[in-house]
Amino acid sequence: VSRKASEFGKNPGFAAANMMASMNPNEEVLNADEGTGKNTLRDRKSGKTVTLNFQDIQKGRISFEGDNGEKVDIRGDGEGGSGSMTINSPEGTVQIGQGSLAKVPSWVPKYPGGQVAGTFSAQGEGESGGTFQIKCSGSVEQVAAYYEKELTSAGMKIQKNTMQSGGTS
Repeated sequence: VSRKASEFGKNPGFAAANMMASMNPNEEVLNADEGTGKNTLRDRKSGKTVTLNFQDIQKGRISFEGDNGEKVDIRGDGEGGSGSMTINSPEGTVQIGQGSLAKVPSWVPKYPGGQVAGTFSAQGEGESGGTFQIKCSGSVEQVAAYYEKELTSAGMKIQKNTMQSGGTS
């Protein structure tokens, strides 16, 4: 118990990962290198391995690397009421933002007096998509009309979808 407690004191994330992996009957710890912060685990059923880099957690990110070099990076940033998370993989990127770290592409018109409160975007295989939330004093109808006018004048086609919840759109 004393040895395990001292491991938690030196590097809690690394020690917790080793403990959780050793408690899972389907996982086997192949390598645990505290110096690099990397743990290599093997799924006993599939035989696949994954390497986790826990040293990166101190920098606000964690990465997973598979048998064939495939890699997923998760990075977080922010404090207080602002934050963002970015997930990068070979298939694409997902970004989520809130507060001052919520970023909208520069081509998107800014609603007069509006403030971006949250964003979600995804890019992959030559395509992108996303959504954003704004706080403003305008009604839903006024905001929709503004964006319809601005985007149509920029040459974009508009497709409207509405949802109603609790009597409001």
